[in-house]
Amino acid sequence: MVEGSITLQPFTSRILVNDASTIQKHLSLKMLVEGLYDPVTERMKPDSAKVFLRNASSPFAIIDSAVAQVDSLGNADHYFMNAVNGVNYYISLHHQNSLETWSSSTFSFNSNEAAYDFTSIVTSAFGNNMVLMGNKYCIYSGDINQDGTIDATDAGTVANDAANYVTGNVATDLTGDNYVDGTDFVIANNNSENYVTLLRP
Repeated sequence: MVEGSITLQPFTSRILVNDASTIQKHLSLKMLVEGLYDPVTERMKPDSAKVFLRNASSPFAIIDSAVAQVDSLGNADHYFMNAVNGVNYYISLHHQNSLETWSSSTFSFNSNEAAYDFTSIVTSAFGNNMVLMGNKYCIYSGDINQDGTIDATDAGTVANDAANYVTGNVATDLTGDNYVDGTDFVIANNNSENYVTLLRP
């Protein structure tokens, strides 16, 4: 199927294979995004998030990555082909307009399964690099250009899009309501004024 000059490929999912050499490792992840989370209802607008598994020692090389949908409770299931049971990894968590966030410690898969929760305690993120909203911790929203710092450039980009009434699924829409407005700017600006930046081992 062709749309313009882009060839659209049919969706294919990775299939669990019952073979020790190829079976996928399953990470049950819990995470919340500041701009998408409502502490009153304790629900988040669902969105996708990417996880990089990184080597436990410097230079923390990327071993594998996976993208999964995060549901309204912050749950996501990420599957990896290259991970190995019993080997320690850091999590590097990515979202389209949020600050890259690392796990505070390493974890390992046991019998192809592992779980990690970023939401319950601030120390689950390296450098305690999350924001408390209600009773849950969320990764910071507002790193529009994904350079590891939420600064005036990010806040300015949101302000410009708000002034131009930009709509749709765009990076500057931090709240996920398909409108870029003052609410989005307040989030980015507050984090910019608090010098929120990437922390990692």
